[in-house]
Amino acid sequence: MSLTIESFKPEYGKNYKKGYIGFTYYNTLIVSMGIAYLTRWARMSDIKVSHTLLVTGENECVEAHLQNSNAAAKQVGTKYEIDLIATHAIQGTFLGKLINNIFDGKPDRLVSKLLNRDDRWICSELVAHCLNEQPEYHNKGILTHPDETIDPQELFEDPVIFEPWKYKA
Repeated sequence: MSLTIESFKPEYGKNYKKGYIGFTYYNTLIVSMGIAYLTRWARMSDIKVSHTLLVTGENECVEAHLQNSNAAAKQVGTKYEIDLIATHAIQGTFLGKLINNIFDGKPDRLVSKLLNRDDRWICSELVAHCLNEQPEYHNKGILTHPDETIDPQELFEDPVIFEPWKYKA
């Protein structure tokens, strides 16, 4: 099956609805470019991803700088997880990747677990948490990893949770 990108005006209930997961990347924002660079190891497609969100209603979504879906609604107003971003950044370097490969990802899991705070989130951690709350996705694909270790690109590229596709210009 071949999927393609189509441009159309978003219409709630027609081409998106509550529960949809969105991914973004902005090649004009330094933070977005930095996240895409540090998560490049997970990129299997030619699509860069630096952020993810969960649609909770018309003109409404939950993101990790949080603004309102069941598991996600409980987290509205919580703070952003800066320490976990630093952990992901270190893990995304060549040295971080090398050490994690040698030790089968244990350093990343350990540091992420130590620095993770239950009252704070990053975007991919929050979306992974919400997906894990759904029985049909619980502990499937990338969700077998701790939520706090999952970055936006890994989540986007997961062939179990999402159908893989390639950008066609």
